[in-house]
Amino acid sequence: MLKSLGIIRDSALWRLCRARHKRHSFATHLLEQGVDIHVIQDLLGHRNIASTTRYARVAINTIRQIQSPLELLNMEMAAPA
Repeated sequence: MLKSLGIIRDSALWRLCRARHKRHSFATHLLEQGVDIHVIQDLLGHRNIASTTRYARVAINTIRQIQSPLELLNMEMAAPA
């Protein structure tokens, strides 16, 4: 078992997986910093935006911090004139 694990770690596939994870992290961190998805697309060298969205995964905490535009409208309507 241990010998086969060493073979897997030494393979090109193992290195490819690690590189893919780095691309995911890179894209996700940029997105969480507010970088436009089209800029990330260009940095990753993607022609299709769908390829970029697969890499950029938004953290749940980032989603929780977003305020709905509808809530902003409600606040404006409730504010005294």
